[in-house]
Amino acid sequence: MHKVVSHDYMIHLTGDTSIQENMSSVQIRNHKFEIVQFEELTKRQDSFIQSSDVLGRLVRIGELVDQEVKGKQKTVKKLVLRIQMNINKQVNATFWGQKAIETSSEFSNCKSSDSMVIIITSNNVKTYRGEPTLSSTSATKIYTSPDIEEIASFMKGEQLSKEVQLIRGENENFNMKAETMTIEEVKRQRSKVTELYVVCKVKIMSINSSGSWHYNTCYSHYVKLEKSGTQYYCERCKEFVTTPYRRLHSDGEKVW
Repeated sequence: MHKVVSHDYMIHLTGDTSIQENMSSVQIRNHKFEIVQFEELTKRQDSFIQSSDVLGRLVRIGELVDQEVKGKQKTVKKLVLRIQMNINKQVNATFWGQKAIETSSEFSNCKSSDSMVIIITSNNVKTYRGEPTLSSTSATKIYTSPDIEEIASFMKGEQLSKEVQLIRGENENFNMKAETMTIEEVKRQRSKVTELYVVCKVKIMSINSSGSWHYNTCYSHYVKLEKSGTQYYCERCKEFVTTPYRRLHSDGEKVW
């Protein structure tokens, strides 16, 4: 169960609960969003307790692709957007299934000059390469109207460049280069781009056998699974894992 907003109390409806319209003129302000800053996202990584609403400038639209579901013989539609939450921090928002299709259609006519400020609601916060990343839920929606108070306020106080160009048609690993670089070249390259993903080629020198040489996890978390009889159980997912993923402890040297 997800908490929609930060509050100490939650109302549970029972089978005997009745709902009636209040015809009096009570003024209750609509509460649409609870915007989360980047720093708060890092605290919510992989907790899945509370859904998160985020606000930022849309800077990248990836391709609609078929993503293979790990452990299952099927694929699901996937689309990645990237938003700039503040002058220093960007975050990926991944949409799945029908949400990916709908979002791809919604932004299909966007041009490079159409960079806009958007709100994405009801996201799970996961971890990708050590950084927080957003994952859509069935309740996720996107709001783009500049008349929305939160969007107007963000644009008014925004420190980002208003001339930022929207990049589309590229996947999230947009900075990956198919070439060999030394450590020093990687360091110099980092000063030129916001992010740089590199593939490190190594030679395994030994297997670290202290505390067991491998352990089993699910495909979503790096936490060791607990074994119950012949089955494995993930404490993070709160469910049994039919096909565990084996991770190795190893020592190696870089080969460049």
